[in-house]
Amino acid sequence: MHSTEQIQIRQDSYNTKDARLTETGVKRTLYLLLPSSVLVAGMSHGGECISARYSNGGDHCPEWESAFFDHVLDNELMLRIRHAEKHVFTSADRQLLIPDAVHQQEHSRHLLRDIYHLLPDDHIGQSLSRADKAHLVFAYDHAVQEMAERYIQPEKITALNLYQFLKTEKESGYHVNCLLTERICYLTLRLNGRLLWHHTVLYSQAEDITYHILHACREWDIPMEKLHLECTATFPGAMAVIDRMRDFFTDIYAGVGTDGDWAPVIYLLQQLNSCVS
Repeated sequence: MHSTEQIQIRQDSYNTKDARLTETGVKRTLYLLLPSSVLVAGMSHGGECISARYSNGGDHCPEWESAFFDHVLDNELMLRIRHAEKHVFTSADRQLLIPDAVHQQEHSRHLLRDIYHLLPDDHIGQSLSRADKAHLVFAYDHAVQEMAERYIQPEKITALNLYQFLKTEKESGYHVNCLLTERICYLTLRLNGRLLWHHTVLYSQAEDITYHILHACREWDIPMEKLHLECTATFPGAMAVIDRMRDFFTDIYAGVGTDGDWAPVIYLLQQLNSCVS
């Protein structure tokens, strides 16, 4: 275990400039617990982000280091808003999308354990995707459950990328959704809302992500000029990665430009909020 003196915690904050949103107050708080970072946001009754805070433990912070999370959550003001709904999301790179036709809860759990290395105390969750007629089955670290119970007491813990499998019927044409965490990218490719491809990519630069998208385009014979990308992110620094991807893709949407580096983060929070509304 490390002390907080050994961990260089970096924080960044967002606050809306819309006074009307601030006056209505926070209806729902979202907590994104990632291996070495936390994103907390307060959402309005209309689903807009009022305030958000991103905290990162830095390069030398071990994954799921309790000293980091205790320090961040002990000092999180959002937790003091007692009337607000509380929802927890976490990264789930160990996951399977299993068609309803073959999904059985225990069988799906065993299948996940057969494919991925799971520790005895890892937790397994699942969520229904009606649009894809499937269940998203995922594993997450015991530390997430422990911190959520200690500080937040949510009804359940949800996979961070669940929104990629919900409310897809409005999408038209070839559509890629790209969700960036600090080290993992979740990708889906759809045609008129129908899921063609889903992939989880470990990346260090934009080219790693671009390679997998281009490979999918070749596999499905998709003309580049017909491809639309939507990018969301868990951290403000992701905008540098997205801007680099614009060298390869001409049609990218990453949130409202006036939100600056926070644009893809605010866009993600709106998507997550719609999952629990």
